[in-house]
Amino acid sequence: NDHRAKAADKSLLRETKTREAFLQASIGNTSIKVGRQILIWGESDGGAITDVISPRDYSELFFISLEESRIGQEILLVDQFSDWGDVSLFYIPNPGFNAYPKEDTAYYYDPFNGQAVYRDATSDESIEEFGVRWKKTFGKSDISVMAASLMENDKAFELAGYTSGGEMILVKHKERYSMKGFAANFVKGNFLYKGELALKSPRSFNNASYQIVKRDVLDAALGLEYSSGGSTTIGLEMVNSHIYKWSEELIGTDENSRSIVFVLNRTFLNDTLSVDWMSNYTFPREAWFHSLR
Repeated sequence: NDHRAKAADKSLLRETKTREAFLQASIGNTSIKVGRQILIWGESDGGAITDVISPRDYSELFFISLEESRIGQEILLVDQFSDWGDVSLFYIPNPGFNAYPKEDTAYYYDPFNGQAVYRDATSDESIEEFGVRWKKTFGKSDISVMAASLMENDKAFELAGYTSGGEMILVKHKERYSMKGFAANFVKGNFLYKGELALKSPRSFNNASYQIVKRDVLDAALGLEYSSGGSTTIGLEMVNSHIYKWSEELIGTDENSRSIVFVLNRTFLNDTLSVDWMSNYTFPREAWFHSLR
C-alpha cells in the first residue's frame, strides 16, 4: 500500500539506493578514493551554502533527513594531508541532479497543472564537475577555503513554444556555475561559533516569459551552538541568500531570502536514544517548518 508502489501500479516495489561504494588507498600522506561517494562541504543547518556538491533526494520531503538525503555520485577524490593544512581535490565525470516526487506519488506537485510537457535540451557541452578545498585545523577549530566548477543541482526550465493542444513546451537545461566559498568553526568553552560564505556565479532564474536569466548569488550563514558537555546541544543560525542585480522580472524570488533556524538535540540512555527538534522560519515569503525526530 506504499504510495510509490501505487504510482507504479505494483503491489510490491523493490528499490535499491547505493549511496556509497568506493575503493580507498593511501600513499604516505596522500589518500585516494574512487567510486560512489557522498562529498560534504559545509555544515549549515539552514541552507546549502557550500554543501552543494552532492544532489539531494526530495522524493518524500520531510521524511528524509538532511544526512540521508544526499545522493551518491561517482567521484575521484584526492586528499593531501600536511602540517600547513589539508588539500582535497575532486572530479565528477557525470554529476547527478536533485530527485523529486514522481508523478502520482503522495507528494507529487505539478506547478503547471498538467499544462506543460518537458523535454531535455541536447548539448555537446561537458557536464563534469571539479574543485579544490584547503582546510586547516587549530585544535577544535578550523577554517576552509574552497573553489569549484559545478552544474546546478536543479535543471533550469526554458519556454520553447506550445504544442498544438496549447500546452507549454519546457526545455530542461543543465547549467554551469562557479562557487567560491569560505567556512570557519571556532570553539570556545561550551560554545561553537560557525560561519559560511559562498559566491555562486552565475545562477539560473526565470523571468515572466520563462526564459533563463543569469544572476550572481551570495549565500551566507552565521550560527552559534551550545553544548552542555555531550547530552544536550542547542543551536541558532541565521541564513541569507542575496541575488545581485535582482529585479521584479525574476519570478518566484526575492532580492534577499532569509531563514532563522533553531535546533535542539538531546541524547538519553547512554546515547541509545536521540531526540532532535528543528524550527525554521523563512521570510519575506513567510513560512514555518518544524521537525521532531
